[in-house]
Amino acid sequence: MLFKQWRSCVIFACIIGLPACVLNAGKRPTNKSLSYRDTYKTEDIENVLRHYNFRCVYEDGKYFRCFNCTHHIAFILESKEMIFDGTKLFLTRPVVKNPRQNRFFVAAVDVEKILKPLLEPEKIKKYLPNGGCIVIDAGHGGTAEGAKNSRLKLVEKRLTLNTARALQSALSKAGYKVFLTRDSDVDLSLEQRGQLANKLKAQLFVSLHYNAAESMQARGIETFTYTFASHPSTDRTKALASDESTEVNNRFDIQNTYLAYCIQKSVTLRLGSIDRGVRRARFGVLRHVHCPAILIECGFLSNDDEASKIATKTYQEKLVNSIIKGIQRYVHNTIMRTVVVPPTQILKDFQSKKSSLPKRPLLKSQGTSNKQTFRNPSAEVKPFCGASYRFARKIYLANFLFYEKTRLKSMGLIG
Repeated sequence: MLFKQWRSCVIFACIIGLPACVLNAGKRPTNKSLSYRDTYKTEDIENVLRHYNFRCVYEDGKYFRCFNCTHHIAFILESKEMIFDGTKLFLTRPVVKNPRQNRFFVAAVDVEKILKPLLEPEKIKKYLPNGGCIVIDAGHGGTAEGAKNSRLKLVEKRLTLNTARALQSALSKAGYKVFLTRDSDVDLSLEQRGQLANKLKAQLFVSLHYNAAESMQARGIETFTYTFASHPSTDRTKALASDESTEVNNRFDIQNTYLAYCIQKSVTLRLGSIDRGVRRARFGVLRHVHCPAILIECGFLSNDDEASKIATKTYQEKLVNSIIKGIQRYVHNTIMRTVVVPPTQILKDFQSKKSSLPKRPLLKSQGTSNKQTFRNPSAEVKPFCGASYRFARKIYLANFLFYEKTRLKSMGLIG
């Protein structure tokens, strides 16, 4: 009897506790401070960079520095800022630390769409070949005057048009087909600018702007790309429901990141301006563009010192040249650095160049001073027989063709 009563009590407790367990399943304790456990997927920085032979060092309780023989990366704990080879970029999420394991974590989307493109630009699919189509967008126009500096009588819509015309002329001389979204003081909607670029089948889209801020001390240059789908823009840490939408330009997130990095690095170095970083925002002018697209804020008109420099011819020439250098670096690093040769032509060239094949070793008695010999210090070198040599030649040729096909497939040149 006593056993039956206890059994009834246990069953009753299970029935009462089951709904609470179901409702609380999957919930995590809330913590206002940053934690490596969050709703977004993260990856260990050291594990990611180990494949690139990076050495990581934690300094001053704030900086997490990683370096190899080619690159230097600095992460700032509990911050979105990352310095890659001296140029600032903003991650989608702050870098967080697991205090128990003393490990540092970054969002998986930042690894795939920021870190890897910067470390392996040769794997980025190209969209702008030499002589390709570039569309330059001069921001604002017509009734939309943009930022102003009344003391210096500077208006953004005029400056962007002048810069766009100069950039068009310089890029045309470099061999590209260049078009402007506007070549006069007209007001175009953001959608019209993107539609014009798509109609012209643009392979690169650059929107030019000049900045302004409430603080008169704000200065520097920043470059924007379109925000990754399902992630917040740079000015926010938490994602909103409106961030879930995927737009057309999100197909080029990787290209956008590397293009923005190349231009931001080139512009800040050549102009000596303050580096405000590569950022992301859901700008309407970038949303529907069917190619890699960026928006450059070329300086602050609200800062009198910077505005006076912007108005000079020297600044405009350096700005145009630095943008071109950034584009050229993007084009050069994302395509094969040698002439693309069809696989069949590679085979013909390889078979015709007998000097590149392994040569048959000769006996000491057969060799002369002007012939290649292979000497073995322990014993006399014996020549290959004809069958062995032909077999070695076939193996060498097969390995060469396999390597070439693999390299061409990785670059998307063959199926």
